[in-house]
Amino acid sequence: MEGLGLVGLLILGSLLMVVVTLARQRHNSSDEGFLQAGVGVNYQNETIRIKGQVYPAEAVRSVRWESGYGKHGNASIAFIELDDMRRPVHQVTFITPNAAQTFVSRLTLALQKCGVEMG
Repeated sequence: MEGLGLVGLLILGSLLMVVVTLARQRHNSSDEGFLQAGVGVNYQNETIRIKGQVYPAEAVRSVRWESGYGKHGNASIAFIELDDMRRPVHQVTFITPNAAQTFVSRLTLALQKCGVEMG
């Protein structure tokens, strides 16, 4: 009986991981803003929200991505660099190789809609 409980927990954990992964890769974009993986850009207020913290959009210094992380090299990470001495770099991790690249492209477009020049 205990073995079935453990197997059930493992299956539930795996399903939860799949749901969270799909939710991180899904984005929401509208005339008001952009939202994906805990990062949101509000075009009207010209702000970026990263995991609950709100910053002026112009505080973003750069965005970049890297892939090849994880046990099998299939994870990718987006890096958001801010003009913030307390936390100058924020990381957003994805478990697929190209997801961070796509996220960075979308985030760059959203920041440009706020008047932030990304070079």
